Amino acid sequence: MVTRINLLSPEILARKKIRKQVIISMSLVCVVFVIMISFYIHKCHVFAEKKEDLRIKRKELSALQQEIREVERLEAKKAKLEERKGVLEQLVFDRQRLTRILDEMCSCVPFGLWLQSITPKGNQLSISGTAFDNFCIANYMVSLSNSDMFGEVELLSITDGSIFEHPVKRFQLDCDVIQGVSQTQGG
Repeated sequence: MVTRINLLSPEILARKKIRKQVIISMSLVCVVFVIMISFYIHKCHVFAEKKEDLRIKRKELSALQQEIREVERLEAKKAKLEERKGVLEQLVFDRQRLTRILDEMCSCVPFGLWLQSITPKGNQLSISGTAFDNFCIANYMVSLSNSDMFGEVELLSITDGSIFEHPVKRFQLDCDVIQGVSQTQGG
């Protein structure tokens, strides 16, 4: 067994102890500092990734907003085209319907009666014409009433007149046009 004898003075031993504590403390501070710097670098890296992510998302958002504007423009164009299509379909329907109405009106005209004007007024037609007698006018009104295209027929006026010195009756009447008549009925 070996005996150790310490010939150093207690001050030197205290200094060595303090030096050892300072080195340990400094090492600990350096380790903490390195950990903090590592954490800072890591956070900077995460921040840079998030910033790049944000830039990419904003770019995607901008592209999507352009696509949304394009879709909205196309939807508005589609709505406008559908509106035009509806107007054209209505015009075709009305044209065919008016043709049927005029055809039906002409087929109801008896011998001895002439139509002079037909004026649409909403869902009614104002008809003026000339006839040889009241019987022709009454016959025309009954024919219109019996038609599936016309509703109520109302006589507004009958006046006496003459054509080449022949007595005639001038008349004015209104008749309702039935809206539900399709262009496929009767023709």
